[in-house]
Amino acid sequence: YEFSFASDLGTRKEQEDYLGIISFENSISACICDGMGGLDCGALASEIAVNQLIDEIDNVDFNAIDNSPDFYLDILDKLDNAVHQMKYPDGRRINAGSTLVSVFIERKKLRWLAVGDSSIFLIRNGSACQINKFHNYQAKLDDQLSKGLITETDYEEESHRGHALTSYIGIGGISLFDASKMPIELESEDIVLLCSDGITGYISQNDLADIIDGYNAKKAVDRLMGFLSEKSRGKSQDNATIILIIIN
Repeated sequence: YEFSFASDLGTRKEQEDYLGIISFENSISACICDGMGGLDCGALASEIAVNQLIDEIDNVDFNAIDNSPDFYLDILDKLDNAVHQMKYPDGRRINAGSTLVSVFIERKKLRWLAVGDSSIFLIRNGSACQINKFHNYQAKLDDQLSKGLITETDYEEESHRGHALTSYIGIGGISLFDASKMPIELESEDIVLLCSDGITGYISQNDLADIIDGYNAKKAVDRLMGFLSEKSRGKSQDNATIILIIIN
């Protein structure tokens, strides 16, 4: 595997994105957490979630993974509890939360876990496909509209609240998440891209492949961050973080 990563503060005062990567002889795991700015201590929440996840992955029995496809779900509850139980020095619970995207790749088999509105893309043969679902109010509205549970008028009136998360690490008793039921079989030259919403807010899925396909990992990341800088020039920009993995 070949990988690279980058993170940008944007126009925010604090970096609330946090990333982690751990690699072994035949496998690699990566994650990005984006602390929730609307709650408290977002930077600490994302750091705690990432460090907990990396510790858990480091202790995974690789020989048992094929017989335990839900290994990510056992980790999920631990991450949720770790952030939910954060406390101030005086003992009060901190109302904190974070999004999460994580991948685990072993012998060209991709497993993933996602909560919130960060993204995981698989780029193959010049085409990008997002493999995880969002957990925000917009996704809920889209689902309700498609099922005829709300009218077009209701949809339009509520869409301004679309970015509000409906699930996140730290919510307590987490029940809404997206996880691979079966691993995706990867091919040589596939690209796996993790990114916080500071990336997808400015760069479309269609542009992703055009920007990074055909380059080595570091060059691809540099091109992506350069494109982001141009697109967001003179505008308010959220924290932006990416991890890019190329399958050799």
